[in-house]
Amino acid sequence: VQQTVSHPYPSSRKMASDDSAARFTPDGYIDVVVLHASDLPLVATFGLADAYCTCSMDKCVLSTRVINNHLHPTFNTILRFPASRPQDLTVRVLNKTLLGDSEIGRVTVPLEDVRKGQAKEF
Repeated sequence: VQQTVSHPYPSSRKMASDDSAARFTPDGYIDVVVLHASDLPLVATFGLADAYCTCSMDKCVLSTRVINNHLHPTFNTILRFPASRPQDLTVRVLNKTLLGDSEIGRVTVPLEDVRKGQAKEF
């Protein structure tokens, strides 16, 4: 997990590199790069997981696209959050189903040590 790109970009833009991080931008946002998940468990009755990620800070929740039938989904998505102070970032991996989505995993990352222009690896 490394530093994100330094130019401005819109929310939920796909990313071509293999870097991952969360960082405060000079204009008051936190950019979160969601790269991939690996070794997801078999959670679907028929087929593999239809996985996606949600990232949340306070009341703002953003998500990646769904990657169908995969145990090692690659998201390569940048999510941009407004931020006025350091907060915790919660990242969830979910399985999309017709009957309702189920959580595969979750992690909470404290962002209190992130400064403008610096990356927080996770």
